[in-house]
Amino acid sequence: MRILHTEGLKSLNGETLRLIEETQYINKNTQHTCTVIGQKDSEFSRHAKQSIPFIEFGFHEFDYHPLNFLK
Repeated sequence: MRILHTEGLKSLNGETLRLIEETQYINKNTQHTCTVIGQKDSEFSRHAKQSIPFIEFGFHEFDYHPLNFLK
């Protein structure tokens, strides 16, 4: 199974450090693959990119108007 986790926090704190640890555990000790999507250009993204599969995303750069999803 492929797992995709989104994280909106920008800072490196207990919650985000635990997410990194759990992602490492899943990827190393199970047949599953976990990837995290997090805030672009954040303290969390800089740290996470060094140790887990990580995709940067600008959560607040997108206009969530319903018509934008039709494009």
